[in-house]
Amino acid sequence: MRREKRVTEQINNSMVMKCVAYQNGVNIGDVTIEDISEVLKQEDTFVWLGLREANSELLVKIQQEFGLHDLAIEDACAAHQRPKIEEYGESLFMVLYLRLKKAGWL
Repeated sequence: MRREKRVTEQINNSMVMKCVAYQNGVNIGDVTIEDISEVLKQEDTFVWLGLREANSELLVKIQQEFGLHDLAIEDACAAHQRPKIEEYGESLFMVLYLRLKKAGWL
């Protein structure tokens, strides 16, 4: 339990863009990283998690909460990944790039 607390303290909230739970296709609300595994126990529920420049401490916590395969975390750590979708058991891992509009430029 001590290790888990230390990891949580090192997670910077600016790395988590969005963490939202959906049940039967309906948004049921925001979820903290620490609550993901509990939310996923509910039937017909999934969690959308958007990250930006996540550090290793956050990725370890996410791996624990989602029960992710080591290869998914390895992919998440690799810079300049091509967009892709991988299936690991009951988890779907996606690498996506979003375009942001700044000052009239796309």
